[in-house]
Amino acid sequence: SHFHLVDSIGKKVAVAEAVAKAMGLKNVTVECARAEVHRQQYDFVVSRAVADMMIIYGWVINNIKRGTSFNDVANGLICLKGGNLDMELAPFKDLIYKFQIRDLINEVWFSDKYVVYLPME
Repeated sequence: SHFHLVDSIGKKVAVAEAVAKAMGLKNVTVECARAEVHRQQYDFVVSRAVADMMIIYGWVINNIKRGTSFNDVANGLICLKGGNLDMELAPFKDLIYKFQIRDLINEVWFSDKYVVYLPME
């Protein structure tokens, strides 16, 4: 696997680069760029909650490879989101999977945090 990290904030990119180097990670590259202008394609795009799900989807839809996947899980968009997501995820109806982080990490802070997966088949 290879991880290509993209962020528009130079300080975050510098830290990510330094951490990858300090850990000796050879499968990580880092780029300072805005996601919405990035053109490479990937099996998965992973994002934190930087915007509404529909906005993130619009930024990265062309960056997700369609068709073949290297595993049994369809390529797609994976986001860390928080709060009440009912209205935000409504446009995706039954296409989206929502996993509560608190089910894995029993800490109060995670009670309204989710990993949201939108497969692109």
